[in-house]
Amino acid sequence: MDNKTELDYQKEITDYKTRFTRWQQLSISQLSATNNLFLTFTTGLLAFSVTQTGLKVATNCLLTFGVVFSYLFLVIALVTGAALTINRLTDFRKTKELVRQRRQKFETERNIQAHGDIDKIKKSISDLEAQTIKHGKDTWDLLNWQVITFTIGAVLMLTIIVLTKN
Repeated sequence: MDNKTELDYQKEITDYKTRFTRWQQLSISQLSATNNLFLTFTTGLLAFSVTQTGLKVATNCLLTFGVVFSYLFLVIALVTGAALTINRLTDFRKTKELVRQRRQKFETERNIQAHGDIDKIKKSISDLEAQTIKHGKDTWDLLNWQVITFTIGAVLMLTIIVLTKN
């Protein structure tokens, strides 16, 4: 049998909410760090490869294509990382607006403070929820593309550097 009181349950719920918030903040922080890490790696590898290859056109057609494709993938990784950052900022802005709209809905429904037409507020909340869901999915898609394009570009470039130095 469970001898917990309502106060015990409320404390337990509060503990779960606190843990969720803490892990959510950690997840956001780690996502930013990962994006920044891959942006740094990509920029560094581009700079390193330019100093190693000197942007010279190889006499071997296969090496030339390899260099072009590695630069292409590394530039795509940079652009994807920048798009990821912009997408996240937009997501944060929409989420902030969503919280504000939910507060207005709460205050309007309880006659605390009138914020206009409740149906408009509900529609706005619905639209913002759909947008934040899309931005969240796009964030993870962009991160995956950033990692994949960096990896392909890095493997190609490092292979070319090794082949041309031997």
